[in-house]
Amino acid sequence: MKRTHVASSIILISLLFLFGGCKARDAATGNSATTSPSVTANANSPANSNQAAETPPASEPAKLIGTYEAREVEDKGVVTLITQIKTAFVFRADGSYSRVSQAKGKTYHSDSGQFRIEGPDKLVLTIQITDKNIKSPPVIKTQRFSLSPDGDELKLTSANKGTATYQRTAKPKAS
Repeated sequence: MKRTHVASSIILISLLFLFGGCKARDAATGNSATTSPSVTANANSPANSNQAAETPPASEPAKLIGTYEAREVEDKGVVTLITQIKTAFVFRADGSYSRVSQAKGKTYHSDSGQFRIEGPDKLVLTIQITDKNIKSPPVIKTQRFSLSPDGDELKLTSANKGTATYQRTAKPKAS
C-alpha cells in the first residue's frame, strides 16, 4: 500500500509539473518593485507634522526570486509530503528559471527558460530546454500561483486543481 502511495505521489507530482504549466514572459513586469508615493506632511500644520513620522513605510510586495523546493502536494483534499523525490525551481531576477526533479539523487526531469507573471496569479513559463533538448518553438505553460507575503512559500495550482507547495531554500545574493 505504501509503495503504491509513493508511486502515485511521484506520478502526480510529475504530471503536475509537466502539464500544469507555470511562469513568465516579462519578469521585469511581474517582479518589478512597486514604489509607493511618499507621504509628505504640511510643515505648517501641527496635526500633520507628526503623522508622517508615525506612518510606517509601505512594504514592497514579495518577489518570486530564489530557490524553491517542493514540500507537499495537495490533491482532492489529500496532502502528500514530498520525501522520495526532490523538485527545485530557481527563479532569477533577469526573468530566467530552471527546474530539476530528482529521485534517489538522479535527475529524471529538467527544464529551463524564461518566466513572467501575468496579473495577480498567473505564472507563465516559456520552456526553452527540456532534458537537454532545445524546444523549437518554446513550450509555454501557465498555471495559477500564490506567493506568501515574505516570499518564502510558493504554491502552484495545476489545471486539475492539485496544488504543490514549495519552500524557499535560498534567497538571491544581494547585488
